[in-house]
Amino acid sequence: MRWHLGTVLRQSLEHVPADRAAIVDFHTARTTNWGELRLRVRNLCAHLQELGIRRGDRVALYSRNCPDYVEALLAILQMGAVHVNVNFRYTSGELCHVFANSEIGRAHV
Repeated sequence: MRWHLGTVLRQSLEHVPADRAAIVDFHTARTTNWGELRLRVRNLCAHLQELGIRRGDRVALYSRNCPDYVEALLAILQMGAVHVNVNFRYTSGELCHVFANSEIGRAHV
């Protein structure tokens, strides 16, 4: 069996008790437990696949660090896509450079 981070994450998500806190957003005081996180990651994987994103595709997340970012990152990795690191503070020139050199085929906003 070929292992990648998505496989490890998927197996880890399934073994943690559903009611245990997974993400705590200190800005909103919202806590997401592992059961909720599992469901949200599964739903996002399905949505990304509906958009045509497949294993091996490159996906960039242009977002601040927040619970949604964590969920999206986990979904991307779990489905076997490749996360392309971008930062919301990148200039337009830096973004163009990353996108031009990362083989991203399309953008979804």
